Order: sequence, then C-alpha cells, then structure tokens
Amino acid sequence: MSLEQTAPELVSGSLIVDGQRLVFEPEGGSAQVVLPTRFKDIITLIDGKRTVRQIVSDLYAKTHRARFKDVFECLDRLAKGGAVKNLESLNLRDPNRHNVYEQKLPIVSRVFFQITLSRRISLNSVQPALFVLLAAVVFFTGLISLITSSNVTYLNVFLKIKDSYVLGLAYFFICNSVLISLKSLVQLIMLVFATGKVYGVWIQVNFFSVSLRLDNSSIYTVKNRWKGLVFCLASISSYYFWVFIYSEFFAGKMMLDQLYIMATILTLVDLDPFRKSDASRIFNIFFEEENMNHLLPYLRKKALLAVTHKSSNTKREFFLVLYSTLAIIWLFYCFNLSLNAFDQLLPNLASAIVTLGSMEKLA
Repeated sequence: MSLEQTAPELVSGSLIVDGQRLVFEPEGGSAQVVLPTRFKDIITLIDGKRTVRQIVSDLYAKTHRARFKDVFECLDRLAKGGAVKNLESLNLRDPNRHNVYEQKLPIVSRVFFQITLSRRISLNSVQPALFVLLAAVVFFTGLISLITSSNVTYLNVFLKIKDSYVLGLAYFFICNSVLISLKSLVQLIMLVFATGKVYGVWIQVNFFSVSLRLDNSSIYTVKNRWKGLVFCLASISSYYFWVFIYSEFFAGKMMLDQLYIMATILTLVDLDPFRKSDASRIFNIFFEEENMNHLLPYLRKKALLAVTHKSSNTKREFFLVLYSTLAIIWLFYCFNLSLNAFDQLLPNLASAIVTLGSMEKLA
C-alpha cells in the first residue's frame, strides 16, 4: 500500500501538553507516548481521513514548512506506542536508529524472563497530599540513612557470611531481590497517589535478582514538574529508606553494613548517567526527551568534556555541560569506591583462594 492510500488514525486517548513535551495517552492502553512539542501540528492531522501525503501537504499549508523526517518520526513513535492505526503496511522502524531507550542492557542486567502481574493499574482519583507526604518521608529517612552509612566498618568482609563467600553471594542475591522489590512497591504507591495509574507490573528474573518491577513512565503525565522531581528523589532514596527500616528492628552491625553497601551499589546503578536511569529521568522531566536520546549515546562514545561542542544552541549547551559534569562526578565516585573496595577485599579474597587450594591438596 502506498502513501496515497495509507491514512493513519490516532486511537482514542488524551493529549497532554507539558512544556517542551507532548504526552499522548491511549484510552485503556498499557503506556503513553512522549513526543517533542514540534509534533503537535502533525498529531492534529492524524485523523484517519488524510493519507500520509495529505498530512505533509496540509502541514505545509498550515505552518509553511513540512519536514518529512518529523512526520515519519512522529508516526513511527506513535506506532511503536500502539497509539495509531492503519500503519501496518509502512516500514517505519529503522534498525540502525540509535535511541538510548532501545539500547541493549549489560549482560548482568539482562532479563532472563518475566511474568506480567498486571498490564495496567488505574484509579479514578489521585491523592497529591499523600503522594507528597510519602515521598518526603522516604526521601528524608533515606537521607538520614545515607549519612549513617558513612560509618560502614565491615567493607572488608563484604559478601562473606560465616566465613563463606557462597553464603555471601546467596545473601547478596536475596537482599538485592528484596531491596529492588521494595523500591518498586514504594514507586507503585507513589504513582497511584500522584497519577492514579501504573502502566504494568511484573516479576523479573535477571543475573542478580528475582524482583518486582514496574513501568513508572506514568509520572510524565503529571503536569506539575516538581512532582516528577519529588518522585525521582524519593525513588533514589528508597534503598536507604528500607535499610533504615531494617536497622530499627535488627541490630547486627555486620549484616547492616552489608545492606548499606548493597544499597549504595544499587543506587549508583540506578543513577548511571550513560543509560536510561533515575538520573536521566530527572533531566527528562525538565528537558525535551529528544535531548536525552541524543546525549546518552554521545556520552558513551565521546570524551565527556567534548560534549559542549555538540550544539551551538545555548540552552542545549547548558544542558549538556550540566549533565556531563554530573556524569564525570558519578564516574569518579564509582572509580574511587571500586578502588577502596578492591583494596579492602583483596586480602580476604586472596586468603580464601589460598585456603581453598590448601584444602584441595590435603584432600
């Protein structure tokens, strides 16, 4: 079928205009589609009555400019989000497109399989006051817990339980699963309070956990951006929040220190600026999503300090400088933490290997 015969049509749904973003939410759908505002005129023409060629023609008549790339990108993203009909015949998906949100995960984060518990959770009302209260409790409690974690004294026995690294790895797997699931639970409650909807909940199995996961993209449907920021800050603090709750009921210093270390590792993973994470989500709340798609792959491939030469646009340059600076801080902190951990863990690991070798010789 040619462009003369293809008449794309939006499914029933609502369009939310939020600063530099458009959010189209299909009725009863499992997710929403986030687009830059320059696609607004295009979306109004996708009514099922116009062919793709007519959309381009009418767009030019309306705005005196029509970029084919924008039209096809808009249709592509709507089609991928299940928000448009009558596009089965168009091959809009470019396999070479370098979109960071479609990147392959590292092997340790690769999903083995998952079980969907719910495709969509919806409530008729929202509770903004309860959302703010819960987020504030999680954030400030997590902050107190983070300050306490600076007193960790058992880093040298991390992953070692009762002189056994096998038990330590099992403990690490179980605690990771519990912490990630509890974070997802906090996010689910906050999303229900803030937006009244969650776009999917599932059980996920990967290399280091069996945990509850959810799609938290419904936070982008909130018009007040400060709520999105509050959500992200509470999410970042949630691991430390649950470790603090644990510390109130159990007094084992060694086990508590191991939980603090795990919370730190998980938080750093969730703040990874080189992939879709809580860090990129915060910036995505205040900046156009397309900037994130261009920036994150760029940071992986180019020198971080060269990122300011990406564009001559002043606002974009400020965005790139700020994000790349935070990326450098994250990188150096992880490097320093790794050196410190290696320095303290190496003697114990070497001793365990020597002991194991001696036992095998005696056997």
